[in-house]
Amino acid sequence: MRMEKRGRKGSAGFGLPVIDVTHIPVQPPKHLGAKERQRFVDLVASCQPEHFSEADVSLLCRYVELDLLGEEAARQLRENGAVLDGGKRVNPWVVCQEKSVRGMAMLALRLRLEPATRFDRRSPALRETHRNLLGNPITPAGIEGWVRKRVALDD
Repeated sequence: MRMEKRGRKGSAGFGLPVIDVTHIPVQPPKHLGAKERQRFVDLVASCQPEHFSEADVSLLCRYVELDLLGEEAARQLRENGAVLDGGKRVNPWVVCQEKSVRGMAMLALRLRLEPATRFDRRSPALRETHRNLLGNPITPAGIEGWVRKRVALDD
């Protein structure tokens, strides 16, 4: 027979989400248009609340502007094609799309939006993994040792 706990139930017992008010996500600035504002909110909401700081707001604004510009360029290219006037000149939206994609790629690195930029390269576990992968010769015994160490790190 199982006895119920005595006393007041904690919030974890109710299955309610715990909101950490120490990490409130950054808010979009007032100067953004409706589309930019929505893209900003969607981007920030897709990451952990502590991922961005107030110092990132300007870069986030440029990122969402480039994202919307790239979408407009893609739409224009779909409708009109990459070549205009019967093959005599390149559609100017090609350059616009190229520059927006380049800018987004650069800002994605700065804002740590790419998966490869989200982990801490200085962590001891990662250094050990790199040493095993890059420093030791690849032999069956070496691989088994690496797997044993990796499993021990994961436990």
